[in-house]
Amino acid sequence: MKEFFKPLPALVAGLFFILVLSFSSIAQVTVSPATAAQMAQALVGSGISVSNATITNGTANAYGLFQANGAPIGINAGVVLTTGDINNIIGPNNSGSTTTNNFGAGDPQLTALSGYNTLDAVGFEFDLIPTADTLKFNYIFGSEEYAEWVGAQQYNDVFGFFISGPGIVGQQNIALIPGTTTPVSINNINCQGANPSYYICNDPNNSICPGSANCPPVGTQTALQYDGLTVLLQAKIVIQPCQTYHLRLGIADCTDGSYDSGVMIEAGSLSSTGVQITPITGYVDPNNQFSTAVEGCVDGQFQMSLNTVAQDTIVFHFGIGGTATMGTDYNSIPDSVVFYPGDSVLYINITPVADGLTEGIENIVLFQLITCNGNPFDSSIMNIADQILVSSPNDTAVCFGEPVQLNAISGSTFNYNWSPPIGLSCSNCDSALATPPQSTTYTITVTVNSCTAMDSTSITVNSTNANAGPDIYLCIGDSIQLNGSGGINYQWSPPTNLSATNISNPWTDTQDTITYYLDASIPIVGCNTQDTLVVYSVASLNGAAGNDTTICRGESANLWATGGTEYFWKPPVWLTNPSDSNTVSTPNLSTTYTVIITNQFGCIDSQTVAVDFFPDPYVYTMFDKTIYQGDSVLIAAYGGVSYTWSPNYFISDTTIQGPIVAPQQTTTYWATVTTANGCVYKTNIVVNVINTADIYIPNAFSPNNDEVNDYFTYIARGIFSLSSFKIYNRWGELVWENFNSTKGWDGMTKGEPAAMGVYIYEIKGVDVNNRQIERKGNLTLIR
Repeated sequence: MKEFFKPLPALVAGLFFILVLSFSSIAQVTVSPATAAQMAQALVGSGISVSNATITNGTANAYGLFQANGAPIGINAGVVLTTGDINNIIGPNNSGSTTTNNFGAGDPQLTALSGYNTLDAVGFEFDLIPTADTLKFNYIFGSEEYAEWVGAQQYNDVFGFFISGPGIVGQQNIALIPGTTTPVSINNINCQGANPSYYICNDPNNSICPGSANCPPVGTQTALQYDGLTVLLQAKIVIQPCQTYHLRLGIADCTDGSYDSGVMIEAGSLSSTGVQITPITGYVDPNNQFSTAVEGCVDGQFQMSLNTVAQDTIVFHFGIGGTATMGTDYNSIPDSVVFYPGDSVLYINITPVADGLTEGIENIVLFQLITCNGNPFDSSIMNIADQILVSSPNDTAVCFGEPVQLNAISGSTFNYNWSPPIGLSCSNCDSALATPPQSTTYTITVTVNSCTAMDSTSITVNSTNANAGPDIYLCIGDSIQLNGSGGINYQWSPPTNLSATNISNPWTDTQDTITYYLDASIPIVGCNTQDTLVVYSVASLNGAAGNDTTICRGESANLWATGGTEYFWKPPVWLTNPSDSNTVSTPNLSTTYTVIITNQFGCIDSQTVAVDFFPDPYVYTMFDKTIYQGDSVLIAAYGGVSYTWSPNYFISDTTIQGPIVAPQQTTTYWATVTTANGCVYKTNIVVNVINTADIYIPNAFSPNNDEVNDYFTYIARGIFSLSSFKIYNRWGELVWENFNSTKGWDGMTKGEPAAMGVYIYEIKGVDVNNRQIERKGNLTLIR
């Protein structure tokens, strides 16, 4: 039993990172079991017929078919034979010792070839009949024994391709190193000095092969499991046409069943053609990648190539077919060519006829004929087109300064013109290197003779411009959000005090001055730039503002703040300027203002100032008054400590609380009331003036000299002028009369006290409007 422990690879960070970004994921190789007949049919190419295919050794899991599915292994599909399990060829390479031991028998031919005991052998063989004098097929050998078991010959797995038949002595191994008689094996092709040009290192954990072997840095970049492979090799032998040969393909483990090996033979590569027919034109149709001749523009040739230089005269016959009509769509050509001794290549010229018709793609097909029976077995096709086409690369996106290869169709007789010429290595060649300074659409115009074609490629230039923002000042105890831009992906470093490092706008609350680095990238095209940002740590701000204040309603308060360079008062109402350090508030409601103070570093503090009102006093006056013209009345206001009345006429005093007023007409008197807090309020009273007169007369009096009701008289309201004042006894006799008495009747008549009893009064006069006023009634004299 072989044992080997591979060391872990040293991680070269920079190279590893670059390579990982430069490779896309590898396509997946697939395998499937198959019968011997299916495998033989898969190998058959031109000029070969096969029969009697059999598997002579091996378990069913050790052989089958494979598909590369686009994986870069050098073969698209074919037959695989292994010493273990066909599934073990599938990459990526994540093991250095993949093994499936089938505990199968060995193979005598392979034992003889290696010189050591074999086991787990697989033999695949069949009969074949070639149509020409050369047999060939393509293959790749791979093994898990690379590279650590190079030189340990007793363990080296062995394989061979053995052919027998007419002209061959015994069974000849044709799995040889090109140009030699040396069999292909692990010891004969490797990275340690034995034919390294034929070796491919497939080991991401390599510790043996030199750097020139270009081993993959990571397993994800490998499509096969084997640690080492050969390049695509060709097995080739000269044989006799139309004779039956026997081909046997075999592979086996040596000494033990550890470490799988396998050989992959390319599908369709088993061929035997005496002459290779190749279409040649100066134009390849970009839609189908066929060599194409073009009417009026591009002629073509069929190249006839022998496998070797002719030793004798050889007449090569071929069939002519296709959708194009010879003599109508192209010139007439012969159906055979003659190779004379020394010849190896001949040409048949094709000239399409420019008929001016739109016919689409037509083709000329030359068929190779089986020498044995004259039947066609292979063909070569040349298309004929009505006009040329040109195809430039697909639109793409690149980083600023990154070049793009612009390739158009090739042809030595074609004229090319790329426009605009800006950023191009050349503008009149088929392949130009474009390094546009900004996003640009390049148009390629191709002309040949009278034919012209155009296509275009748009190159989007992505220019990352990492911008970490301007340096900032951060007050101790505060946090701030950074705002990076210029990319799609972002990475901040160092991570100190950052809320996140992989977003454009993290927060930081660093208490120390620090420099942050921002990497901005566009991952699709791999663009990347860097910028820096310094966060300066500064002391926090301690601002100040005025004290709370109380004002009278309707008055203003002066507000002030200090300690910063910018100020903002909120709510910003009832202020002369909310953005000034000193402002004036004339509020309608009690308001608490908050001033935001900012200094030159962006540090922020806030202070509050409350503006309140003195309690509203109960300021009021008496109810409105009504007087007769000429009368006076007391008016008064309440709620203050001082008073001022207006207007200042017909009033006893304008500075007392309760003055006497005697207006001549209805007047509104205003009282300006000042409270103990100095607040000023206004209230009013209306004095209604009646501009007529009236008299009021009592119904009794007692003239007994006690100074109470000693006179009988009237009370006049308003301006009243007396005309006559008379007293009659109950018999109608006049007992007293006066025309201007201000006191009235004193109860005397004719010098004597009048008797007690009921008397009659009569008073006459006029008011200020000369309206007559007259009153009559009874009065009682009481003694």
